[in-house]
Amino acid sequence: EALYAQPDLVLRRRYTNPSGHVLWLTVIASHGAKSFHLFEHTPEICYGGSWRAIHEDIRRIEIKGNWVAVKRGVYEQPGQKQVVYHWYQWNSPARDAEQGIATWRLYADFSDGSESAEERLAGFINLLFDEVLPWHRF
Repeated sequence: EALYAQPDLVLRRRYTNPSGHVLWLTVIASHGAKSFHLFEHTPEICYGGSWRAIHEDIRRIEIKGNWVAVKRGVYEQPGQKQVVYHWYQWNSPARDAEQGIATWRLYADFSDGSESAEERLAGFINLLFDEVLPWHRF
């Protein structure tokens, strides 16, 4: 955790819908040389101790006719199962972490099944982001 002691931004929030289902959002952002440590702060590392990975893949989340790719992971420990969406957001189209990057993690429990949990996650992402900007690497 010492690597993340001085990020430019740390946001951790708990959101509860009217049915009592909880979503957790964590955002850690930095720029400059310290920003490269954010690539080490992945769900595999955070959940690697007491959680067991059941499944990991990439999902496309639709946002107003476009889409954004997120890394999806399903993790469990005795008596608890979570689905996690994880992605990076760069401050510039050049995708230069030195200029700034944020790592986003959004997760929900599986108490009412994976499909419902994933619908809540995708719906929440659509509340956070109004559009997806086009991007071309080369």
